[in-house]
Amino acid sequence: GFASFLAARKGSPAPDISGAVFSSFLAENVNPASRLVFRATVTGTGITALNNQGIWHDLMGTIKLIARTGSPAPGMQTGIVWSRFLQICPQGNRTLIRALLRGPSVTAANDEIIYLYQEDNTFLVLYREGAMLPDINGLRGGPISRLEANIDGHYSFLATLVGASASTNLALLSGDTIKGTSTTANSLRKPELKLRKGGIFATDLAGRATLTSLAFASTRTQDTSGMSCKGLSNITGGAGTLLRLSFSDRSTQIVKVP
Repeated sequence: GFASFLAARKGSPAPDISGAVFSSFLAENVNPASRLVFRATVTGTGITALNNQGIWHDLMGTIKLIARTGSPAPGMQTGIVWSRFLQICPQGNRTLIRALLRGPSVTAANDEIIYLYQEDNTFLVLYREGAMLPDINGLRGGPISRLEANIDGHYSFLATLVGASASTNLALLSGDTIKGTSTTANSLRKPELKLRKGGIFATDLAGRATLTSLAFASTRTQDTSGMSCKGLSNITGGAGTLLRLSFSDRSTQIVKVP
């Protein structure tokens, strides 16, 4: 219902990057507040393959750069920068960004991260590979196999648990970015453990069986650009998350985890 306006054009100046122009548009979406979010590449003086990609938001009618490869990663030590953007999910006036980092002390064991771009334009780290996880016996988080989210603030992801045995090394973590505010109790927005491989559950066939694998019930939830929350099927939300679970009694079930 709003009036049309030109948000960005190939060859036009890229906001907040001096001397750069847009080169290509890689992913785009409109969040529930009718504001544009897009990922693009730029060209220009001083632009290389290490710093030529960014994420822009429409903030109250102004297109603003919120993240750029090669720029400092919020909340990280000096020298650690954004390396690659993997996934974006607009959630009202908030946005989830799954990305890779590079810089001092960054290795393949700790380079993956999930940020929440909050309503006051600050960033909150929701998850970082290699960091200690709460309520999981002091284990560290490993690579993320998949992140799912919806426009209402809910998100869930499957992550490997570093140091756990092969029979217990996968977990489902979930959170809600609408909880609290950006400055008050924003820790409530961070993920909690919901389910872990190796747990023992009641089943129809054997009575009790061990959970041997877990996966999201659908893979058709995002396009190849990595942009989520844009109208495809949704398997996580306020009612829970749909999973495909396999058990030691060889049964497979589609389960809604609250």
